[in-house]
Amino acid sequence: MSIPFTDTLIERLDEMEERLPAIPARVLHLQRAVVRDAYHRVENIWNSVSRPAMRIFFNTKTASNTVSGQARAAGEHLADVTRTGVSGVVEQFKDAVGEVAHVASVEAKKVAKRTSTAGRRVAKVATTEAKTVSGQARAQRKRVATSTSSTVKRTLDRAIDQVEIGQSSNVAYEKRTKADLMKLATDRNIEGRRSMSKDELIAALRG
Repeated sequence: MSIPFTDTLIERLDEMEERLPAIPARVLHLQRAVVRDAYHRVENIWNSVSRPAMRIFFNTKTASNTVSGQARAAGEHLADVTRTGVSGVVEQFKDAVGEVAHVASVEAKKVAKRTSTAGRRVAKVATTEAKTVSGQARAQRKRVATSTSSTVKRTLDRAIDQVEIGQSSNVAYEKRTKADLMKLATDRNIEGRRSMSKDELIAALRG
């Protein structure tokens, strides 16, 4: 009994498995394995039944050709009995094939159900991970925006200070506030400026 699959069909099924995503490919591989197993079981049953039956038939036919009419009649009767037995075995074989096909169908449905459940779990996990990553991205953008805003504010404050200092550069130290004098002292890195009075700051700036 030859396998009812051509090499071309098997090659195409192999190519299909390679192109499918991981989970559908495994489902197809399992279905092919179940079919192959069922076929081999049926083939074994057929071989175990057909070969002994054929041997009995040919032995009976040979014996009937070498004996008298009574022996021929007995051989024919035995052949009839054999054919009847073969018919019964064929019916059993058909029942076995039907049972194997039913078991294969049930197992394939179970595998498909488990695969579907696993797929839903994977999709749920992927959705949760996507939400987590999206939340992290939003938090990161917020932190970047906050940091950028702070940097821009500091830059603007320095620019404002430079403009104000430039505008007041021609103003005498005595007419400036102590805060303005302290900024100038800070820019010039004058030591001890924090503890100096306004007059001391003027003296240090002019020194």
